[in-house]
Amino acid sequence: MKNKIIVILLLIFLSQCKEKEETLFAGGFIGGTYDTMAKSLQDIPALKVKVVNSNGSLDNINLLLDQKADFALTQVDMYYSAKLGNAAIHQKTAILLPVLQDEIHLLVNPSIKKVSDLKGKKIAIGHSVSGIKATSISVLRLCGIDFDQIIAMELGPEEALPKLLNQEIDALFIVSGLPVKILSALPESSSEKIQLLSLDNSVLDKIKADNKVYQRSIIPEKTYVWQKESVNTLQVQTVLLARKDLSAKHVSTFVNGLFSNLETLISAHPEWRGINQTSLKEKLTVMPEFFHPLVKAKVK
Repeated sequence: MKNKIIVILLLIFLSQCKEKEETLFAGGFIGGTYDTMAKSLQDIPALKVKVVNSNGSLDNINLLLDQKADFALTQVDMYYSAKLGNAAIHQKTAILLPVLQDEIHLLVNPSIKKVSDLKGKKIAIGHSVSGIKATSISVLRLCGIDFDQIIAMELGPEEALPKLLNQEIDALFIVSGLPVKILSALPESSSEKIQLLSLDNSVLDKIKADNKVYQRSIIPEKTYVWQKESVNTLQVQTVLLARKDLSAKHVSTFVNGLFSNLETLISAHPEWRGINQTSLKEKLTVMPEFFHPLVKAKVK
């Protein structure tokens, strides 16, 4: 009987050790770039990743604060804004790596030809805890449209896209790296129901002059089979965050695992190619106070 108890206790101990080795990674909305990138990490057994469901950037930050995730992806504009209003974010989280540039997709009913046409329209701006909401409100404001001039719908892309296709709403924002899976899944005939709105050069120049967070970008023609022309838009940096209370060994093992399996990750999702030493050094020079102490100590 005594031996049986010892065996049971040993099994419990081993199971607890196994759980502690698991890395919790917060991604994003189903079918989005964050979600597919997070799931691709599960193809690397050494990383021992379990994906945590999430509504996006702010949700990911909160999951880190609540210790429900170890690492997460978030938009840097959302991270910067959140840090200004919550001292705990600076104390408990930090950037490990710049990962990718997210393109701002402004999808509209084909009757909408320019940004000013969005006044008075129903626009899906993302969940309340998503980076999409923060970015959409910011971009609309920079384009000269105040929040009270639209009918804002707090819907994520997976909920909003069918509504746009059915003309229940007039526009929606998706902030994600190219290509967005749920948009790639649409047939060519979708061009009769939705379009990507191209931002005017005057608007893009004004935003670039007033705000350093967003950079000009292009969504090339036929990125999606229903997209006939290239689209002028903006992009915002996505970064990899970590909890500061994780052990140095845990953080180092995870980061080293990313770099040593980079080719496999890139083959699973091309946006992983944004992880590189050059990009890291550039961003570290611009905003060192945002980065994890371990990164600052190792990068010279």
